[in-house]
Amino acid sequence: MTYDFYLKDSATSGPGTWGEGDRYVVGTELKLLFDEVCQLSSCPFDISDFWWDPTSVSTTSLLIYFVDDQSSSLVRQIKPNSPLGGGGTTHISSAGNLSEVYVSAAASDENSPRALAVLAFHEAMHNLLKKGQSLHASGGMGLAAETVFSNSRLTQKNKELMAAVTGKTIPQNTSFL
Repeated sequence: MTYDFYLKDSATSGPGTWGEGDRYVVGTELKLLFDEVCQLSSCPFDISDFWWDPTSVSTTSLLIYFVDDQSSSLVRQIKPNSPLGGGGTTHISSAGNLSEVYVSAAASDENSPRALAVLAFHEAMHNLLKKGQSLHASGGMGLAAETVFSNSRLTQKNKELMAAVTGKTIPQNTSFL
């Protein structure tokens, strides 16, 4: 069975900044991370796949928004005084979790698509595990660490935690689709 996750491009596209090719590579890098989770016997899926710019998502799917930077935050549109992370932010809410990644955060990284995928997976952990800052101490380091880099790797604990929640009903905020 395939675990589908959705990515929404809410960033400004343009030559030399962020475009379709970048989105494809980011999605592919993120798929590789989710595929590692899917290899665990505790995961109900055996592979993952990604979709950009959905019009809706299923009740068991993950949705991550990509925005230009903190000044373009969707989280702040919902919760104006919310503190924002350096590379992304997740707002946990019974009305639907909202995860966003700041494209500008990876602009200077030599492997910016991989850096964005790592940031997206980190925010996915906050989202699906429904954990705020406590994720950084309890998530098993790796991609749950407070600061992640393009060369950060999944730990066994990261994989185990995510395998337990993939496919669970965790509402996502779709108001910006």
